[in-house]
Amino acid sequence: MRNKLQKQFPKSFLWKITLLNIAITTIVIAISSWAVYSTACILVENNQSAEYAAAFRVALRQDLWIFSVIAILTGGLLHLKSNRALTKPIRELIRATKELKSGADPRPVAVRTNGDMQELILHFNDLVDQLSYNRRQQKKLVSDLSHEIRTPISNINGYLNALKNGVIEGSPDLYTSLHNESERLIDLVEQLERLKEWDDARHQHFLAKDQVNAHDLVSQAANMFKWTLQDRGIQCEVHAEPMNLVVDGAGITQVLANLIENAIRYYSGEGPVRITGERMESAYRITVAGPGLPIPEEDRTELFTRFHRVERSRKRETGGLGLGLAISDEIVCRHGGKLFLETDGHSHAFQFTIPCRE
Repeated sequence: MRNKLQKQFPKSFLWKITLLNIAITTIVIAISSWAVYSTACILVENNQSAEYAAAFRVALRQDLWIFSVIAILTGGLLHLKSNRALTKPIRELIRATKELKSGADPRPVAVRTNGDMQELILHFNDLVDQLSYNRRQQKKLVSDLSHEIRTPISNINGYLNALKNGVIEGSPDLYTSLHNESERLIDLVEQLERLKEWDDARHQHFLAKDQVNAHDLVSQAANMFKWTLQDRGIQCEVHAEPMNLVVDGAGITQVLANLIENAIRYYSGEGPVRITGERMESAYRITVAGPGLPIPEEDRTELFTRFHRVERSRKRETGGLGLGLAISDEIVCRHGGKLFLETDGHSHAFQFTIPCRE
């Protein structure tokens, strides 16, 4: 019975609220008319003859019916018009949601109201923009990832086919080249795994942290590259003020390792690589600075984007995978800090801050 009744009523929110308003208006008019009718009849009966009172009741009843019908119809039309204007943003949200569900990028919903509905529309438009950006980044990630994987796999496959068909013979140099390509694939997978771990950690409400000394953390990270720096003939200056930090030690060490590795890989010019740690009022700032290859201004805002390289044509032996800074940025942001670059075009200083919780 209930289902049958529900089928008799329109599903549109506009018509539901309009019918509800008409029903309320009808009840109010009916009660008011009954009160007016009863009061008027009592007054007439007390002051006029029975014949006059009977005729008055008939006339008044007809007039009240006509008035009630006109009032209900007029009120219903006014309610319909006003409700149509009030529910227009909701209809726009439904339209945009359907487009979003189908995979399209809906146009922003126009804000023609204020209050709670305005806030809802603004949040919805922000959500659509974020989803659209995430979709573009996902497509770019898939494209870049396929490009990164295709090159070493193609090289390995080409060498193996040549060996299989006897076109070339095995040699230490060839095996070294094959080994390097496989190492690149392994490195790519490992970095993607680390990036995924920190992506997942972003949605967690906690992060495993320990109290560590900032001086020890910076010194240990710098010592990891001691022999590489000596082999490249690069001087390294380390100065870190002692301070207790509550951080994920492995994560911050990874950030430092990525920044120092980049400073060595792209080192160009004269002067040492400087690694410093400074106490600030409410944070601890770590800087890895040194001379390096030029970074064009248009690339500086994209440095922390996944798979971004300053020079796409740069040889892969000298260029990284474009994931190190993206991973570092994820780790620093997860600690509530910020990773940024200060540069004059040739001397670069990568800095990040960690809020203090002593």
